[in-house]
Amino acid sequence: MVLRSAAFRLALLLAALLAACGASPSAVQPTLAPPQSTATPLPTPLPTEPPTQPPPTTAAAPSPSPSPVEEIYLLPAPLIVLTPAGIERLDATARSLAPVVRPTGGAAITQFDVSPADGSIVYRVEQGGAASLRRVASDGTGDTELLAGDASAPRVSPDGSQVAVRLAPTGESDTVALAGVFLVPTAGGAPQLLQADDPPPDPAQPALLAGLAFEPLAWSPDGTRLLLTTVLPGGDYCGMAVKELATGVLVAISPQGALVDCGRGTWSQDGTSIIMTLQDPGASAARLPGLWRADPATGAVTLFLPEISDGSPAIYAAAREVIGELRVFIALAPAGYDPLAYPPPLLEFAMARAAPDGLAPSERLRPDTHLLYEALWAPDGSGAVALVASGGEDPDGAALLWLPADGSPPVMLPITPAQPMQFAWGGSEV
Repeated sequence: MVLRSAAFRLALLLAALLAACGASPSAVQPTLAPPQSTATPLPTPLPTEPPTQPPPTTAAAPSPSPSPVEEIYLLPAPLIVLTPAGIERLDATARSLAPVVRPTGGAAITQFDVSPADGSIVYRVEQGGAASLRRVASDGTGDTELLAGDASAPRVSPDGSQVAVRLAPTGESDTVALAGVFLVPTAGGAPQLLQADDPPPDPAQPALLAGLAFEPLAWSPDGTRLLLTTVLPGGDYCGMAVKELATGVLVAISPQGALVDCGRGTWSQDGTSIIMTLQDPGASAARLPGLWRADPATGAVTLFLPEISDGSPAIYAAAREVIGELRVFIALAPAGYDPLAYPPPLLEFAMARAAPDGLAPSERLRPDTHLLYEALWAPDGSGAVALVASGGEDPDGAALLWLPADGSPPVMLPITPAQPMQFAWGGSEV
């Protein structure tokens, strides 16, 4: 998950926007069921002040030499975090934060991705106006360069054999002649073009989708397709497309009367659909009510979770399928909510789950709500790491929390959010 560096305050605010939108006639009208908690207390829980807003606890400070029999695993796996200092690894006890890569000599790491196969990390580093793509083991050993060039948005394939990146010629010692999405072997080798950017549009023959640039977003679970973000350089358009590796077919995701919520699509566990939110195509770019599914074979977009719940517009965020069910954060807009207001009002999101077919009512998993910026669901469904506002509308008041899905108190992780901010699960250690 990335908290992008450009327009930091606006990026944080846009994560919870709402645009007024009527309910779809065919939409199911579920209500949020009360949470069903099967919680067992954390090792050192703090008392909850209001019952609807459990206060965060703070993870214990690192122990000099903890005994293995005393270790209590809080997280389902280590958490890999990008901070201004570099890439760091928080172990599953949430007590030990260790450096993986610390750049020197004025270099800065701006992006990374973790291999699902072996936990190794592919990252982009910039220094002196130049950039390169590197790969390192999760313990910081074996740091090697994969590619010298302006590679960005690395996404490692499910089998770990290759990484999709955006590459563009820079004019000096160019690695590639065309800009677009390339595949780079993680064992080393030359990049192979997967999807070239469209040529610039002809002013005499304008076309809506002419001149698109492409960036990798997410691999399908079986590694046969790649979800791409599509943008118009210098414009406001943001879309998605699916690239079939074997055939080269490109399928545009085509919502009617709306834009995709840029960079926020995820694959279903079986790879048959893409889960996404939509944005208003107007100047507000506000997130529209409802959760949507796209067919990767046709690009058709259909409503999945309703636009109205309990009589209020329902805004969804951080939706992902885990352990055979949909996990999502839901915000119900209050009366008088104006999605076109500027600055846009922030919404309180609650953790919930729903049936993968969207027919069963959503069930709330926790009693508390948070001003949510980003969330990373645990693969085992045990909870989510959430970047939330802790100081009202002040973006400097952010906190990184572990929110257990059993409703037990949230835990503040010992990481101070800052730009750049990205976090992902590492390899399992429990």
